[in-house]
Amino acid sequence: MPSCSRSAAFTDPSARATPYLILGLPNQSVDSFRASLDEAIGSGVGHLSVYMLDLDEDTALKRRVESGVVALPSEDQIAALYVEMVDALHRAGFAQYEISNFARCGEESQHNLRYWRRQHYHGFGVGAHSFIGERRFANTRDLHRYIAGDFAPEFSEELTEVERRHESALLQLRQSTGINCDDLLLLCGEEAALWIENGMSNGWLRREGMRVAFTPAGFLVSSELISQLF
Repeated sequence: MPSCSRSAAFTDPSARATPYLILGLPNQSVDSFRASLDEAIGSGVGHLSVYMLDLDEDTALKRRVESGVVALPSEDQIAALYVEMVDALHRAGFAQYEISNFARCGEESQHNLRYWRRQHYHGFGVGAHSFIGERRFANTRDLHRYIAGDFAPEFSEELTEVERRHESALLQLRQSTGINCDDLLLLCGEEAALWIENGMSNGWLRREGMRVAFTPAGFLVSSELISQLF
């Protein structure tokens, strides 16, 4: 699984910005995306996020796409560019440490890693979210209530045992370090053994020792594949 030496960390002060790219934009061509990727790499940043365009319901863009007014790149083109991008970033010194995130050694987002590792966090401010114990809650979005000292949570939930197991498996599989095979069986049941076998034979999963993780091609269809576990 990906690893790096802290002595090789990228420490250029100009690399503290965290740009992102979107793959699958309207009228996006192979050349235009490659140019954007080259510009991002050449800028000297230490971290890069790359997201797939997601058409939300009841949005102007979704309606224009459905009516044929706006054309999006094909799924095959997006898939090919994604795999090409992963390889290009790897050659440029970026490791993929999460499905949408790439970093030079030592530049991984510690903020987001807390979420993906299900570590506790406490949010301060209007509408801020927290995760303490197994309880998630959010502060009020009403500024006047907050200023008045009314800190009663506006939202609160505690996941069931099954929900916690599924979330733990999902978040670990989103990371390039993957998950221990025994842990996956414990979290999702013995059926996970066949899931691993099928994933490896189809090139969606890779295994190193006792850990299994998605390949770049597997990350492309990870939502569908993970749903099969549940």
